[in-house]
Amino acid sequence: MNREYLYIFLHLQRSGGTTINGHFYKNLKPEEEFIHVGSPWRTEKQKKKEKIIDFEKRSLNERKKAKVISGHLAYYGIHQFVPNKIPRYFTLIRDPADRLASHYNGRNWESTKKIPSFEEWYKARRKNETTHFYSSKFKGMRGTMKTPSLLLRINSSIPGGEKRIWILKSILKKFNYFHSKNKEFYLEEFKNAKNLLDLCWFVGILELDEDKNIYFQIHRPPR
Repeated sequence: MNREYLYIFLHLQRSGGTTINGHFYKNLKPEEEFIHVGSPWRTEKQKKKEKIIDFEKRSLNERKKAKVISGHLAYYGIHQFVPNKIPRYFTLIRDPADRLASHYNGRNWESTKKIPSFEEWYKARRKNETTHFYSSKFKGMRGTMKTPSLLLRINSSIPGGEKRIWILKSILKKFNYFHSKNKEFYLEEFKNAKNLLDLCWFVGILELDEDKNIYFQIHRPPR
């Protein structure tokens, strides 16, 4: 890994990102060389309490130390906050059906008495999630949805883990925050997603053995 490069991993959920981030945590200095930008459900109040400063708001000297930026909130354009480095965006894509099944099975429903069926859970989700994720990143969005601040506050104050988030997403869907039925909307998202993937230095398909070599190409960057 050349020091002139800045690697940005666009982390699509349930697509191998935890493994890759683990290598970065192990081989780079967290919060200095390796910057992880995380959950879109964290409120400003929570970030203040946890002393989390958005990468874009850090001093120039702090930002210049970054070698890798990774996470669900990484987006195309974040490299502009690290001047004089060549950006290399990369991502891993997984079969959409496998990814959704993994997402549901990997959720921590805690001590909930009634776990929603896969069908109930799926109905509350945005359709074409993968396309929407990359379309949002192409447009420079940190998160993949515009969640009303009131619901963010509710999310941070009510216990219930995954079931709470599922309920909130069901509410958001009723207010049409997750998708539009307009054909042009979907075509625009597809176009944006394609443009974003074309801009990436590397796009791996998780199911292809040859693409898994990325793990070995980047997991031991030189100090």
